[in-house]
Amino acid sequence: MVALHLLRRTLEAAMGLAISVGVIADLMDEDPEDADEIRDVLRDEFRRMNQALRKAHLPSHTEPEVLPPLDDRTTILSFPYDCLHRLRRVYAHVVGSGVLPQPLANDEQASEDKEVDRVGSPRHHLLWHSDCEGYYLPVEFNTVLETDDVPGGAIGSSQRLMAELLTIGPHLGIALQSGELSNAEVARIDALTDGEHPYQIELMVWLALFEAARLSLTHRTAISFG
Repeated sequence: MVALHLLRRTLEAAMGLAISVGVIADLMDEDPEDADEIRDVLRDEFRRMNQALRKAHLPSHTEPEVLPPLDDRTTILSFPYDCLHRLRRVYAHVVGSGVLPQPLANDEQASEDKEVDRVGSPRHHLLWHSDCEGYYLPVEFNTVLETDDVPGGAIGSSQRLMAELLTIGPHLGIALQSGELSNAEVARIDALTDGEHPYQIELMVWLALFEAARLSLTHRTAISFG
C-alpha cells in the first residue's frame, strides 16, 4: 500500500479529479486576468443546467458570484481518478449488501468491481456522475439528471450526495453526530489518511466530498468536478 503522504507529493503531477466549490466567486483569486471570459463560460453552463432543472420541473439554481471565505477543513482537493472509484466501490457494497468490502488489493481496479455496475443507477448520485467533470447543485432531487447540454452529461444533487456520504461514513469508522462532523473528527480522519490505514484513500475522498457537500449546502453554491 502506498502511504498517502507519498501520494500528496505527486498529486500535482498526476492527471486526476479536482473538486471545488464557489467556482465563479473564486475567479478573481484564481485567475484575475481571464476572469471575465471564464465567468461568461461558467454563467452559460449554469444557464444550461437551469434549463435542465426547469425541464424536470425542479427549482432553478442561482450560483453566487461573491462568497465569504470558505472554511474548508480538507488538506487535499484533487487526486487521481481511481481514488474516487475506490469510494464508489465502498458505497456500492454498503448499499448492495450492507457490508464494507475488503480493502482493494494492489492488483485490483476499483472501477472493475462488478458490484458497482450491479448497484449503479441514476438514483445513486455518487455513482451516476462523471468522474472528471460536471456539477452537483444544492437542489433536492432524487434522480441524477442526464443531459448532453452540460459538462459531464449529468447533474447531481448536493443534498443526495451528502445523504449517500452519511450512509457509508459509519461503515468506514467515521463518527458523525446528527450528520455533523466535528473538527476533532476531521483531524482524526486526516491523520488516518497519512498513515497505513487499510481504507486511507477512501477516507481521504470521503472527507473531500463531505466538505464540498457541506459547503455547497451551507453557502448554496455548486460543487464542481474538473
